[in-house]
Amino acid sequence: LLDACLGAVPPRDGTVVRMGVSPRHTHLESLVKRRGVREYDGLIMAREAAPLPVPGDGWRVEVVDEANRETYRQVLDEAFRHSPNGASITEAQVIELMAEISHADLLGLGYSDGQAAAAFELCLQEDVGWIETVGVARALQGRGLGKAIVASAVERLRAHGVGTIKLLVMSSNEPAVRLYRGCGFEVESVMSRWWRLTP
Repeated sequence: LLDACLGAVPPRDGTVVRMGVSPRHTHLESLVKRRGVREYDGLIMAREAAPLPVPGDGWRVEVVDEANRETYRQVLDEAFRHSPNGASITEAQVIELMAEISHADLLGLGYSDGQAAAAFELCLQEDVGWIETVGVARALQGRGLGKAIVASAVERLRAHGVGTIKLLVMSSNEPAVRLYRGCGFEVESVMSRWWRLTP
């Protein structure tokens, strides 16, 4: 089946095929190891829902609504377009997020000294809160705003009564892993292992 999948990929110059395998499926992992180059892991990181220091003066977070949804999109787009495994987000995707989110305050837009700087998307699953997305506008990275938006996300999730907060991050995104470790997150498990395959 793997050979058939790789055979279906058009042989173009620069074609990259990536495959993720759950570590539980050891028979698949050994098969893919022989065909590809190991790249990174999808890590589940977790921490207790204890408070983190949230910046005071000059920092605020707004719920995403019709008035600021385009700003939210721009911040996330700028944050992730050039990141490892990054992608762009469209206006339609933001509208869909707003419609599907269980609580309006789980989509947030962070401002630093009046400038839109960071954003998050959160999720609740019973007594676990998930940080689905957190990003800082590229031009404002390196100023401590990553810790500010993570702290604000933790605060929002705590307000919903969760006991644990988790997130998924790729091990190749080293700045994000460092940020989360600095905010008290530790690796709980490996969700997926990723390889680059040659068609």
